[in-house]
Amino acid sequence: MIRSAMAAAALFALAGQTHAHELVKKWETPAELAVPESVCIDHARNVLYTSNIDGEPWGDDKKGSIGKLSMDGKILAAEWVTGLSAPKGLALVGNRLYVGDMKEVVVIDVDKAAIVKRIAMPGAQGLNDVGAGPDGTVYVSDSYGKKLFRIRDDQPEVLLENLDGPNGVVWHEGSLYLLD
Repeated sequence: MIRSAMAAAALFALAGQTHAHELVKKWETPAELAVPESVCIDHARNVLYTSNIDGEPWGDDKKGSIGKLSMDGKILAAEWVTGLSAPKGLALVGNRLYVGDMKEVVVIDVDKAAIVKRIAMPGAQGLNDVGAGPDGTVYVSDSYGKKLFRIRDDQPEVLLENLDGPNGVVWHEGSLYLLD
């Protein structure tokens, strides 16, 4: 089931009225990452992955990379996997990291630190966020193409179109949330 992020935002706003919350900085990375966009937690390997645009945010320049950090923010590899253009959203499914990169989803084997596949997204104009469901289905927002894609068994399909400008995608407690 796809739910509006507006409903989620309203719930968070209401929750904020009843409980006082405070943000406390736990750590900060050195300024060595080149335009970091997204972060993905890998609980099994106890690391974080970050997408680094390092160039034009919507340019096909092959300057982008994926970085690898420890859970306390230490940079393990600023350019752990290279050969991407403007990587943005990240989602981990098993040992595969799915990365939204312009008009394709790049699939990285995290055990090998290598790109194993590039999935062309038909009609994509500017992929942004990536999320995954518990069954391994991957969801990708296309902010410029105004679509939401679904990838099952490495086969992409348009799930929703004619959106306003989709961005954030997250699976939470049995529902897919999309910020549009």
